[in-house]
Amino acid sequence: MPYTNHLNAIINMVKPWIKADPKITQRPDTETFFSLLGFLDLQSHTLNRMTRQNYLWYTYCRGQEGIYRISGLPYSLMDLLSSIHTAGAAQALLSWTPPSGVPAQLCLWKATRFAGMLSAYEIELQNCLSPNLPSLSTNAVLKPQVLVHNILDLIQQCLIFVPSKSGQFKQTLIYPLVMAASQRYALTVANKEFICKTIQDLASERNHFAYQGILGVVQEFWKSIDVTIEDTARRLEVELSML
Repeated sequence: MPYTNHLNAIINMVKPWIKADPKITQRPDTETFFSLLGFLDLQSHTLNRMTRQNYLWYTYCRGQEGIYRISGLPYSLMDLLSSIHTAGAAQALLSWTPPSGVPAQLCLWKATRFAGMLSAYEIELQNCLSPNLPSLSTNAVLKPQVLVHNILDLIQQCLIFVPSKSGQFKQTLIYPLVMAASQRYALTVANKEFICKTIQDLASERNHFAYQGILGVVQEFWKSIDVTIEDTARRLEVELSML
């Protein structure tokens, strides 16, 4: 059963609370709970979602300050990721200025920013372009080839900075890895080998079953004639979480 079935069940339970008191999501005693639901609900981090979108973070959780401890990402970047379905999302991500952080954080944040731009391009492709076109937006703010190169370079740097024992931090790399993998026409053989090895290494540290599933979808997409990696997940009837 898709994990968003369970997530949506919880969200449906709390919607009456929000309707009764719209400010409940901003109260100190409940903000953490709603932020967690909003993070799990982020459309950028789920491929082939099998339940409806709630846009919980976009609607209720934007405007917080600092770093969100659960994701390791700045709240300002989370706000932009929750907005990838809106006009100008890619430009907003490109214009975003990361806050101060240590080198590993900055590499992760920038890679995630570029991955968010690819997610925005994919939504544009699904909504506006012919399904017969490859998954490279012709009107991109930055061409996908450039974004893929930057993402993979930043991930390589991040892995240098992060010790092997910091497995939880490195799990956040799965989203930019998969979004880079989604642009197969921009990938070299060496790029594909790096993506596969990194996902396998992440899987060996935690979430082994889930990450092997992600890797399987990535490799199937590369072999297929599917237009997008979401098409591959849909064909395989799997909901892919990159949280």
